[in-house]
Amino acid sequence: MQRDFFHSAAAGDADDSQDTNESSAVSGSNFNSVGDGSIEDSNILSLRKIEQTSSDEILELTSSDGSVFFIRKSYLQVANIDDIRSRLPSASWECLSLSEEESADVVQAGFAFSAERKALDYLARSEQCRAGLSAKLLKKGFSKKSVELALDRLESKNYLSDRRFASAWIRSHCIVKYQGRTRLFSELLSRGVSKTVAAEVVENFFSDDEANLDNPNGITEEDMCEKAYAKAVRHRKTGENIKLMIKISKISKITDKIISFSIR
Repeated sequence: MQRDFFHSAAAGDADDSQDTNESSAVSGSNFNSVGDGSIEDSNILSLRKIEQTSSDEILELTSSDGSVFFIRKSYLQVANIDDIRSRLPSASWECLSLSEEESADVVQAGFAFSAERKALDYLARSEQCRAGLSAKLLKKGFSKKSVELALDRLESKNYLSDRRFASAWIRSHCIVKYQGRTRLFSELLSRGVSKTVAAEVVENFFSDDEANLDNPNGITEEDMCEKAYAKAVRHRKTGENIKLMIKISKISKITDKIISFSIR
């Protein structure tokens, strides 16, 4: 089984009241490592207690060795939590051993919830794209399935959005970099954004719509190339480099100007 099961994390920018309650339930609880208890030593999970947190969706589970972890009920795919609750012994010192299938499902739900909290940590700092966030979580040791469950939920809640990430990236990038549609499109693809989303965001950035918040100054692609040209002149770029800029930009209106500079 994986380690680092429990990770206490702030909920980030959760907007609805349920997620705010979930944040309080998580941040106010003590997350502990599973250690060398029943989860680590066998495929069978033994539970001593299941308690409801302030959120209807989040449960606090106590294993036979006293370790505490949390799950989101919607992450369970096999186990029936109400059935498990009904089977718990009434005596506090007794434990319920789950089946192998139930154990695997509950543990996966715990990892998915932990991955969700870590993902919200990243999202609280800046916009993320799914591919990039998935890579970060996998690097932290979360399983692929746990990451998929967590990111599916965050996308459904609109906390994670490739389109929002792409828009934020272009706005920030174009402050210091002067690049045309082709290069911006390629840069977004390299960051894991889909072709459809990348194309829409780039097109929107260069649109003439006065309500375009991504590009409030109305910078056109030609403006970008003019700025790139001026920067090349300042840095004394060679003729070959200027020609390469022409090829990349594909803007015909300033081609003559750039060529005249390159052959001086």
